[in-house]
Amino acid sequence: MASISDLQTQLAELESTTDDARRNELALYLMDRKVPGLVEVLVRLIQRLELHNNRGTLVYCLSHFDCRRHFEFLVELVITGNYEVAHHAMDALWKIELSRVKANKVLAAIEQARARDDLHDHQREFIEHLWKWFE
Repeated sequence: MASISDLQTQLAELESTTDDARRNELALYLMDRKVPGLVEVLVRLIQRLELHNNRGTLVYCLSHFDCRRHFEFLVELVITGNYEVAHHAMDALWKIELSRVKANKVLAAIEQARARDDLHDHQREFIEHLWKWFE
């Protein structure tokens, strides 16, 4: 069993490594152990522009935590992410018990996304699922 110190070292490595396979391995390992601070690190990594095409596993890991604080971020990932990212973001969203106030805050973003002409088929499909969820 890893010590708290070892887990914190691995958390720091997760955020600093440039090796995609190692990053994914660490994210999954730390997710399984529910390491404190992991959610914030995952969100920062997912937001990094240089990781735009390597975020699927990170979003998958994020979806295993309470994501209420990141609701708007997850909606953005559904709208803008590739299929894997959007799929895992939708999984995280389904797990959130949503207040009506919070739902109304993101409804405008979903409406704007529905009107866009430049969406991929998977994006349009996930956005329509979100739209139906708010009906």
